[in-house]
Amino acid sequence: MKKILILSILLVMASISGCGKNQNTMPQAIVDTKEVKIEQIIEEIESTGRINAEYDVSVVARIDGYLEKKFFEEGSFVKKGDLLFQIEPYTYAAKVNEAAANLRNAEASLKDSSKNLIRAEQLVKDDYISRADYDGTLAVRDRDRATVDSAKAALTQARINYGYTKIYSPIAGKIGRIYITAGNYVTPSSGTLATIVSLEPIMVDFSLKSKQYLALKKSSKTDDLSDISIEITLSDDSIYPQRGKIKFINNTIDETSGTVEVRAEFNNEKNLLVPGDFVAVKAYLDTPKNVMLVPQEAVVQTENGKYLYVIDKDKIAHKKDVVADEDYKGNWIVTEGLEEGEQVAVTGLQYMVDGGKVTLQSELKAQHAQESEIQEVGKQSFFHKVFKKIKKAVKKILGK
Repeated sequence: MKKILILSILLVMASISGCGKNQNTMPQAIVDTKEVKIEQIIEEIESTGRINAEYDVSVVARIDGYLEKKFFEEGSFVKKGDLLFQIEPYTYAAKVNEAAANLRNAEASLKDSSKNLIRAEQLVKDDYISRADYDGTLAVRDRDRATVDSAKAALTQARINYGYTKIYSPIAGKIGRIYITAGNYVTPSSGTLATIVSLEPIMVDFSLKSKQYLALKKSSKTDDLSDISIEITLSDDSIYPQRGKIKFINNTIDETSGTVEVRAEFNNEKNLLVPGDFVAVKAYLDTPKNVMLVPQEAVVQTENGKYLYVIDKDKIAHKKDVVADEDYKGNWIVTEGLEEGEQVAVTGLQYMVDGGKVTLQSELKAQHAQESEIQEVGKQSFFHKVFKKIKKAVKKILGK
């Protein structure tokens, strides 16, 4: 019986503590605000780019013949002038020897006809031969001279073709896979034997909207934008440690896309940048800019433009149309419609009306904190009295 009585008293205490809770009705428009300030920023222009080699060379055969040997490992780095392939040289060496022999024969004939012409000149002066005979001797000498010139050209071409039996690297870079292996018969129309791409320096090609391009031009102190620094983010979301410089800007804006092609140059000493990969591009304007920033969540965008709510000192909401065409790190850059020091609402916009009264979230939190503190103090005082009465009752019961 005593245990039942004690349990009943404890249940009464629990019900008393539960009754201490009350439910507040939330105001219709509760808002957080932020003060509008003029801030200095380094403006960024973003785009998507692709890594490309400055030089991308297809190695091809320039003569016909059997591919004898290759002198490199696929995927290795080669220097300019390194021997890459050997085409069977014997036929071309023989043609060089043949052309050299033809030249010697032509030179011998020219030597003989030149002597005959000298004799004919003296004989025609002394009227021992006719003018027609002299002209015939002169024509023979001229034909032999032309034959010598032709033989020299043939020898030069033979030597060039013989030189083509060895294929050298025209650039320094990384060579790729072999498309035609040794033992195959190749011709100039056989296609690419292998490709070489230069990796240092490396290029990043991207496009800028005409408005972005104008912003860069206005910010830059140089005509070629070489003072604008370019940052790229790689496919693993890491930022490349070195910034690049603009090297080329196309001379026209594309009529279809309204963009201009831009190329930036980057150092690539560790070969992290691989041709063909996509990167995120940021162009930083070197001149700091003073702007008015407003959180994007504070701005409502409609087909007629953008607006937000300014809260005055009497906690009245005022709808204001603003001009904000550029964004910066989660904020709108507001150029018209706001003044420094104004308080803009960043939450609760769906409940607000122009000219309506609002409740500030900061004040509400402070009020709740104060009420909770007062309530807690009251509870402690109330329960202290209750427990004292219960303690006396329990002692009395147990004493019986």
